[in-house]
Amino acid sequence: MKPTSLPIAIAVLLLLAIPAASNAQFCLQTNNGALAISCYSGPGGTVVIPSETNGMPVTSIADSAFAWRYNITNLTIPDSVTNIASSAFAWCQGLANVSIGSNLVTIADSGVFFNCFNLSAITVHPNNPAYSSLDGVLFDKTRTTLLQYPTSRTGTYSIPDGVAYIAWNSFRFAVNLTGITMPDSVHTIDFAAFQGCVGLTTLSIGNGVVSIWGWAFEGCTNITTLDLGDSLQTISNGAFLNCSALPVVTIPSSVTSIGSGAFAGCTSLSSFIVSAGNPCYASLDGMLLNTNLTTLIQCPAGRAGNLVIPSTVSTIQDAALQSCTRLTSVTIPDSVTSIGLNSFQSCNSLTNITIGLGVTTIGAYAFQNCSRLSNVAIPSSVIYIGQSAFDICTSLTAINVSVLNPAYTSLDGVLFTQDQTRLVQCPAGKTGGYALPSTTTSIGDFAFDYCSGLTSVAIPNTVTNIGTWAFAYCTNLTTLALPTAITRIPSFAFYRCYNLRSVDIPDTVTDLGSHAFFCCSSLTGVSLPAGIPNIGAYAFWNCGSLTEVSIPNSVTNIDTWAFNTCQGLASATIGSGVRTIGAAAFDFLRYPSPTGIYFKGHAPLADPSAFGGANKAKIYYLPGTIGWGATLAGCPTFPWLLPYPVILTFGPRFGVQTNQFGFIVSWASNAPVVVEACANLANPIWSSLSTNTLPDGWFCFSDSDWTNHPTRVYRIRSP
Repeated sequence: MKPTSLPIAIAVLLLLAIPAASNAQFCLQTNNGALAISCYSGPGGTVVIPSETNGMPVTSIADSAFAWRYNITNLTIPDSVTNIASSAFAWCQGLANVSIGSNLVTIADSGVFFNCFNLSAITVHPNNPAYSSLDGVLFDKTRTTLLQYPTSRTGTYSIPDGVAYIAWNSFRFAVNLTGITMPDSVHTIDFAAFQGCVGLTTLSIGNGVVSIWGWAFEGCTNITTLDLGDSLQTISNGAFLNCSALPVVTIPSSVTSIGSGAFAGCTSLSSFIVSAGNPCYASLDGMLLNTNLTTLIQCPAGRAGNLVIPSTVSTIQDAALQSCTRLTSVTIPDSVTSIGLNSFQSCNSLTNITIGLGVTTIGAYAFQNCSRLSNVAIPSSVIYIGQSAFDICTSLTAINVSVLNPAYTSLDGVLFTQDQTRLVQCPAGKTGGYALPSTTTSIGDFAFDYCSGLTSVAIPNTVTNIGTWAFAYCTNLTTLALPTAITRIPSFAFYRCYNLRSVDIPDTVTDLGSHAFFCCSSLTGVSLPAGIPNIGAYAFWNCGSLTEVSIPNSVTNIDTWAFNTCQGLASATIGSGVRTIGAAAFDFLRYPSPTGIYFKGHAPLADPSAFGGANKAKIYYLPGTIGWGATLAGCPTFPWLLPYPVILTFGPRFGVQTNQFGFIVSWASNAPVVVEACANLANPIWSSLSTNTLPDGWFCFSDSDWTNHPTRVYRIRSP
């Protein structure tokens, strides 16, 4: 959550107007005669936000304006501020006390103080019309909505009577909260409200609560006793995910909706009990099902050994057996037609799965991270397999498909579509080298993900598409030649391929996605094709073995963190087309001895943190290019002295202008340069057109006689 930076000219103009003691601390933006704080870079400690500067009131705090400022301990928000945007103080982990003024009327959401782990009290001015505080806890004015509990508080807490709504994130990571008393006035517990409250051991939901939204109590790993009250109707997705100490759950008769994975990962859970009279749910052998026993809602994650799913079941709901880490064998009966998303995800003791002959659909991530599963047999009935269904099954050496299956086939244990054009999944336990068949035209998303035993992959030139995450975590892959027909390298394609030393990128590639070579720490060199317009965010993050990089002229934008943490990168040459450079794109310059960054074109718009603020880095530019000052993003600039003069083949002075043909000649040596022309390169006769000195390292040449020649070729040389 990096703060948004203002254009340099605006920032300077406004910061000079702030009192001297604060003039380097706040970035300010104007909006209809008022000011908004967009970032903070001060020393921290006690921070008092100014109420005005230069006669203009400070009325807003922008999105993420103070985010990640660990050094702030106390904060005063003045009466002038009326609006605080989302995540304004997120991750201010040292922030203990907040004082809110009398005119604040809009707090964007409960993410404003997201992960402020040291927060001990929020105080609101008593005259504030929209908000109030009681014992350091933030509420709306009427105290019917609890917005933020100070996360560093210890002990128990009683929610005041009258509170109806507990906002999302309001108690998130209040790790020292040991007990909560909930009055019957509470009717809704919102998303992630008590997420990560590991100090809770006993939880009693108030009898007025109707809805518990997604992930509300996720990761409350020490709850051993749970009372869901007698009015609860809705338990949403993941509401009690990973409550690993919970031994038993009783579903009240009032509950009519339970979302997927509501109790997934509760690894001590041995059984569900459904209260008599519940119209929607039933319990069978400790498992939670619908009343007619056709849908398996949730298997208790503490179940161990072998499991035979009841023959009444036709649907296995999403995440129904997720993180059942003690199951070793599961038999899915022929009655089942659908296996839901994430249904067996992270069943990492599972060694055997029998898929019934009636199954038609296997959802995405269904068996992901079943790390001990060694083989899988896909019956002829299956016509759909979702993305990453068998991803990260690191012991899986073969996916076998019935020869009668109309949709899929298996070649050497690798899963393909029936026509063998799309590689769906390579089992992660496959080792050595692998060559794709020449019928392949597409490699699916996550297709080789976590195939850490593969040392080489041969891809035929018939392949035109490679999916996202396709080769992520192929940690022993050392070299790769990409097919000549692809046009894009998608996001995360080679994510964390730690031993990838070289990759041949064809000239056909015009799209390089974010994180494409993220943390490929052995990559020593990469040749970027001339047609790429953009280098995605984090594309080469932590490629520590790169020593130099050349950005082609086609690139117009280098995105945030693109080459960040490339510790070995000593120099970079930036093509003439680059117009923008994102935050921390070349923060590698915090590391040893950079020699320089060389720009072929005009000065780009660079984020202030583009080079990590490391003013030891030197920026070099070609004389005759425009927009250069004494520094770029805090780094000093110098003319780039080449061993020879060059013609700048871009910019407003290149080409036909007012019946003349012209261009700029650049050479930082200030030596004289001769411009010559000829009419035929096959049999050249060069004639001198002009000899020019370059007092500032450049001059503008123009040729008014060019229209008299059907062909005109120019060259420059030192006399």
